[in-house]
Amino acid sequence: MEQGHEAVAAFLDRESRQVWARHRITGEPVFIAPGAAAEVRKTARAEWTCLVPECEELISTRGGSKRDHFFHVTAVEHPGGPEGVNHLASKAMLAQWAAREASGGAIVVEEQSIKNIELELNRRPDVLVTWPTGQRLALEVEYKHFPAELWAAKQTDLDREGVTVTWLVGHTRVQRDPKFASAVRVPALGRTLAAADRHVLVINPVTRQIGTLAGDRRFTTRLKWDSTAWLRVDELDACVLDPHEGLVTPTMRRIDAAIKGAARAAAEEAADERAIEEALEEEEHRRRAAWLASRARRLVHRVWGNSPRPLRDSSDDDWAIEAIPVHWHTVLYEALIYNRLGRDFALDDCWTALRTASITWTHDGDYALKALMSCLDTFVDAGLVMSVGPDRWRACGRIDRWKQVPGRMPRA
Repeated sequence: MEQGHEAVAAFLDRESRQVWARHRITGEPVFIAPGAAAEVRKTARAEWTCLVPECEELISTRGGSKRDHFFHVTAVEHPGGPEGVNHLASKAMLAQWAAREASGGAIVVEEQSIKNIELELNRRPDVLVTWPTGQRLALEVEYKHFPAELWAAKQTDLDREGVTVTWLVGHTRVQRDPKFASAVRVPALGRTLAAADRHVLVINPVTRQIGTLAGDRRFTTRLKWDSTAWLRVDELDACVLDPHEGLVTPTMRRIDAAIKGAARAAAEEAADERAIEEALEEEEHRRRAAWLASRARRLVHRVWGNSPRPLRDSSDDDWAIEAIPVHWHTVLYEALIYNRLGRDFALDDCWTALRTASITWTHDGDYALKALMSCLDTFVDAGLVMSVGPDRWRACGRIDRWKQVPGRMPRA
């Protein structure tokens, strides 16, 4: 889902030409579209003025081979330079957009004070949207360095006043990462927002776009505390103004949907794991109950009082036989070895003995065979049987000498 190199490069271009102005009388923000310089030049000279407060110098338009823009007929140097103009343009753009997007009679004002005399609080968000219900939303743009402690103080004050806040980092604060087409280096404010588990948005008033930073190139996670992120750009007109969420980009929605999907998948996986564990516990309980009620256990109880080690030993493949190891090991011992010294038996006799005891095995016969062979190897090592040919054994020992072996298990 990585966006093209050209889109990201164009968004992060440090274009310093002024593309926003205001109507002299109404104060309404005016954006000059690419290619519109000649068309609006007369109107710009007569009705529009510079965005910078108190700047009353005549403006005009210029196009040609460069991006169409406004310029001052006489040389003017604004305080704050291009960054200050970008900040003013971003506020004007957001105010115009919010006024159009806000429904239900909401009021949109730039630099409106939020005061609380008791708390000695006086904050002026860049753009404040107030709905008739009393819900308020602040849109804050930062083109200069904004330390984490200043952000925390302002955020805390606005939280206390019940104001939702969307923070936007100025596009000139973000630099491309040369390693990846859509990767960028995250500025300090972006890392602060990410650490607070907020979406990190970037604004560019020249292109009228909002960028969203993600923690991966597929845009499925929010940015975490990291110096590298992936940037995707959306048109401002494709964004949504939500009273409770603030400015919401399509990329934000995509990221949040992916996070919710991953959470659902994790929850389903956890539920499946719990169901499997419960089924295994239930199966283990059933198998143990079958052992406690079995004839084989009664033999162990009568003869030895507990289960001797050769009958308790298990292997990694014992799960393939659908009984606890001591149960089916004891069944084999009773049927093929106990009181049958000197007699031979084959693999088929083992399967018959288990089947007679109502013990089954999984459909994966290879693992069942491995489990059976492991059990017979244990019997061989214990001197209970000896191999007398391919897949044939002879009962040659009793288990009585294990009766007093230290460390034996308690009575089953």
